[in-house]
Amino acid sequence: SNSSSSSSNNNKDPSLKYLSNPKIAPTVRNAIKFFREKTNAKAGTNHDTYFPVTIGPKLGWRTVARLAVQQVPGNKNTTDRTTDSNRSTNKLRIGLFVPGSHELLPVPDCPVHNRKINGLVRVLEDECNTLGIPAFDASHDASAAAMSIAADSNDDKFGLRYIAIAIERSTQKQQLVLVWKEDATDKNKSKVLEDLIQRLVYLSKKKSHRDTLLHSIWVHYNNTWKHANSIFDRAGRWETRFVDSGIGTKKSDDDPLYGSIREIMLPAKNDNYSNSSNNNNYSRSNKIHVPLYFPPQVFRQANLDGFAKIIARIREWLQEQLSSKPSLNYGNKPQISDDTTAPPKRNRRRGRRDTSNANHNTQQEQEQEHLNTKMNSAANVPNTNSTKATLGHCLELYGGVGTIGLNLADLFVSIESSDENPFNEKCFHAAADELQIDGGSLRPSKRKQITYTSKSATDMVVENLDSLRKARIVVVDPPRKGLDLPVVEALCSDYQYQQQRNNNEEEQALVYVSCGFDSFRRDYRALVEGSGKWTLDCAEGHVLFPGSDAIETLAFFTRKK
Repeated sequence: SNSSSSSSNNNKDPSLKYLSNPKIAPTVRNAIKFFREKTNAKAGTNHDTYFPVTIGPKLGWRTVARLAVQQVPGNKNTTDRTTDSNRSTNKLRIGLFVPGSHELLPVPDCPVHNRKINGLVRVLEDECNTLGIPAFDASHDASAAAMSIAADSNDDKFGLRYIAIAIERSTQKQQLVLVWKEDATDKNKSKVLEDLIQRLVYLSKKKSHRDTLLHSIWVHYNNTWKHANSIFDRAGRWETRFVDSGIGTKKSDDDPLYGSIREIMLPAKNDNYSNSSNNNNYSRSNKIHVPLYFPPQVFRQANLDGFAKIIARIREWLQEQLSSKPSLNYGNKPQISDDTTAPPKRNRRRGRRDTSNANHNTQQEQEQEHLNTKMNSAANVPNTNSTKATLGHCLELYGGVGTIGLNLADLFVSIESSDENPFNEKCFHAAADELQIDGGSLRPSKRKQITYTSKSATDMVVENLDSLRKARIVVVDPPRKGLDLPVVEALCSDYQYQQQRNNNEEEQALVYVSCGFDSFRRDYRALVEGSGKWTLDCAEGHVLFPGSDAIETLAFFTRKK
């Protein structure tokens, strides 16, 4: 039966291996062990005191999926509208490639997918087979059966290569990308693609068809022949073929809002999250409202609910710096403040400072109120949208569309975000133009202080070193490979944080969001142990992909004077 087949495939899916208990995943255990050693925690100490790990809901968390398409041997009584006898025994399937192979693993009922993803996958498979949509397979080292299919048909000349589905959380509507290989000699063969699009739009408009509720349909033409890991081809063209009329965005090929998913990250959802005793603190993020825009060409986190928790934690940590002292000591000091407007302190520590390289100035703890006063006057540029003190300048590397940086805008005098993807910048500015603080739009003077540079992180630190030197806070969210070597070298160089000349108590800090623990461990050793320039304040883990052998590490570093 279909249900038993789905269950069997789920058992083969490596991304579900640790779903029953995500904390036993080797990478999670290695991260806990690593921070136990770096914080000098005693054996047997609960890791919540030095590296708390947050695990969100295990089911339905994935709102983005990129899936492969393949023609596989099907049932002989398969019916479709084509007269091709070969096509009637072959079936188009959608799923994941088994790691290390080109074997397709259909996942029509993946438990971690949002149910709207699973529903659309089932509809797509049915409609593709009904319409006789060919699957293009660039790899010819697949199974013998797949090779025979390719030999007996023209599927290797044109067809559907991949699909990508993203869910807009507020509406539960589906943004669909059809990755298509054109026939180089006869583009009329792509007429079947138009038939598929029209059929999907028709189903989406039927109120009785619950599995199809389309936000938009995009076509990406990936005409490369060579099999590669990249689903989208940078040289390939994009077409927006359908956008739901209820979205209300302008129709313009140059408009980043057209066909883009709109997401609000804060306030973060609290429900069903474990190890979050400070959930009440997340409500402090209500003061900022940032509508982010995600066309399919830009990076979007697969678990937005989980990533929102990370943004909220960064805000909480930064707010503590404003309400305590600028030296950025964290977690193991008495909290002294007469400011009744300061946000409430957490009920327990979220981590322990790394003592292997620390050099604390205990006199600072006796000067708490004096330092608070200095901190409140540290920013020499007024924040026109807030009467509270700010943290000066923020430099964000690997910033994407501003998912993190824009949600910190009220805490800084100025923010410079950057990324190399050319599609990001217009999305960033569209969101910044609509950003609200305390219920009001940004004043022009404040808006001018929020900038974006379309450069790689390497080019930023090489060509814009002054931005790094003047940044009170540096935020990095690199891909799985970690920080680029020139970025590490720049952070470990002998530059002096510029504001230290005016305020000897103020220190530069680095906020590191890592999705690859091995690369984070490498970068940690370079930053802290290799250069001696940085000290780990605290770190925590977020399991954004329950079931997978992965962990997101959020770490806060302080630069030594």
